[in-house]
Amino acid sequence: MRLKGFEERIIKKPFQCLLCVFTIIFILSFLIISYFEIKSELRSTAEVVLETIHQESNKLQDILKEVESYGLFREYELGGLLHKLSYHNFLIIVIYNKKLTNKVIIERTKNLELINALNSYHKKFFKGNFNKKINFRIINYEIYLFLIEKIKDKGFIEVVYKIPSLVKQQIKFKIIQTIWMIFIVLLLTFFVIFLIINSFIHTIRNFNYYLIHENILSLETVGSMIAKRDSDTAEHNYRVTYYAVKIAENFPGEVNIKALIKGAFLHDIGKIAIPDKILLKPGKLTSEEFEIMKTHVLHGYEIIKNNDFLKDAIDVVLYHHEKFDGTGYMKGLKGEEIPINARIFAVADVFDALTSKRPYKEPFSFEKSLQIIKGDRGKHFCPVVVDVFEKIGENVYKEMKNSTPENLKHLISEIIKLYFYH
Repeated sequence: MRLKGFEERIIKKPFQCLLCVFTIIFILSFLIISYFEIKSELRSTAEVVLETIHQESNKLQDILKEVESYGLFREYELGGLLHKLSYHNFLIIVIYNKKLTNKVIIERTKNLELINALNSYHKKFFKGNFNKKINFRIINYEIYLFLIEKIKDKGFIEVVYKIPSLVKQQIKFKIIQTIWMIFIVLLLTFFVIFLIINSFIHTIRNFNYYLIHENILSLETVGSMIAKRDSDTAEHNYRVTYYAVKIAENFPGEVNIKALIKGAFLHDIGKIAIPDKILLKPGKLTSEEFEIMKTHVLHGYEIIKNNDFLKDAIDVVLYHHEKFDGTGYMKGLKGEEIPINARIFAVADVFDALTSKRPYKEPFSFEKSLQIIKGDRGKHFCPVVVDVFEKIGENVYKEMKNSTPENLKHLISEIIKLYFYH
């Protein structure tokens, strides 16, 4: 069982993924709650402004009546109203008669941006069918209330009101309260959910490791079974796997070492389909028998091609008998057409065969075996792989030569842990 992409990142980095999610939730929650907090506070301020205007409704109605009748107004009668309203940050007051033919304007600001904003707002109001409309605008870091209201069928009043500093401080205080409230709630929620998810992911990870472990045991079992049938020992699979991994670790290019390990264990799995009279023949094979023997790579491919866990081992199983000069089998691939895992494994497999005791030969020395490998550089073997092996081969060979079967198995187990469990 292998987890890929997003799922794998979640399991490997649950804290980071959860932190990203909660950061997004925090920002969205803050913006939404703050918006409604500010809107609520400004609405409360608008109600205060309306109450102030309503308290002066009698004076306003008299003024509206005079505007209606004569189109004139006595400025001194507005003086008291203006004086009273000035304490409440009223910057512009416009009073209309009900036919909108006459108006009285009181301006305590020369801010053209503010006046133009009111005119724009005014046009939208009178195009609609409203009795009252409230809006807020931020201009030059100040908050302004725009209010238009119909006054008892006598006319209309427009107001621009600057939100006082005290109200802005209250809004700021509420925003800070909101931030802390959201932060504390989300922090506690984050902690609880993280514990739950971490426990869940720990269970999944352990189960994943268990499946990988069982798959690897199956690889070892099948590989050992084939080696036994081929009159070989299980240690052969351990040694060629170790040689191949060490070459791959020192190879200058990118190598899929997990796939290489699988391929090393299963490289001869197709021999299970070869008749015993050919596979176990003590002497040299005839041309016809050798042609049948060569088909073991195709049988191996057929066995593993539909297994998702083993698919990436195909490079070794199908191509480990290809030769760099194109004279190998079954495809006759040449040079870098041969997958890198197959080129690496070919050197490891032949070197172990040369240095191992077989029914038909005694083991060759390291020096003689290396000489044979180097002699086939660029013919049977990839030159780069041979160069890498020449640098590390003697130390790895001594390590293998002095290892017991138990030590070999332990070395491979450590490699498997390194490349499959991390």
